[in-house]
Amino acid sequence: MTELFRRKKLKELIRRIHQGEDISSLKEEFKQLFRGLSPLDVVHVEQELIEEGIPPEEIHKLCDVHIELMKESLEKTKPIAPPWHPINTLMQEHTLMVQMAAKLIDASK
Repeated sequence: MTELFRRKKLKELIRRIHQGEDISSLKEEFKQLFRGLSPLDVVHVEQELIEEGIPPEEIHKLCDVHIELMKESLEKTKPIAPPWHPINTLMQEHTLMVQMAAKLIDASK
């Protein structure tokens, strides 16, 4: 599959989630269509959807769903830098900051 085709299909999938389609049925479809999809692809598609008129708040609400759909792919992703490399340290720090931000958001509800 070409990158353009995969992004188009991902957009369709996210729109279907946005329209309320059952996540469990989409999860299987996602697995079949997007083996090896990178998290960066999701970021690009989300930005395109925002530019096309889906409110950023809606995209943010759907992030948990996207992550759930991509969980398997994310868990298999190889690190881009060895453990001793500064990029690896930055990525670990980023992960911790995202976790802390999620806890703050939950606490503010």
